[in-house]
Amino acid sequence: MVNLPVQFGVAKSSEENRLKPLAPLSSWCGTYLVCFKRGSDAYRPGKADMLGVFAEFETNLRRERQIEGIAKAKAAGVYKGRPASIDAASVRELKMQGMGPTEIAKALKIGRASVYRVLDAAQ
Repeated sequence: MVNLPVQFGVAKSSEENRLKPLAPLSSWCGTYLVCFKRGSDAYRPGKADMLGVFAEFETNLRRERQIEGIAKAKAAGVYKGRPASIDAASVRELKMQGMGPTEIAKALKIGRASVYRVLDAAQ
């Protein structure tokens, strides 16, 4: 998390209060918060829907950029994901020896759900 000095300036209008970030924050992210008063036009279904449409559009753009970035990192060999913390071979080996899932979980100090997940993937 980034700690930024946050200062807000309030600009009031007839329908809304806008809290606009001042200096370093606005140049850093370029966003502002809009708080609508009750009974304003923003509470009409059409305007609220449009605000939702824009928010969803921006979320989709961020998601696409994130996916593109991950694909580039994978192609460069940088993004490999989290290494496996459970040795699936040892889970299957203990199962072949006749141990039950609870015993395997206790022996390997992992959760039973992890044991079931490994055994289900093996089938």
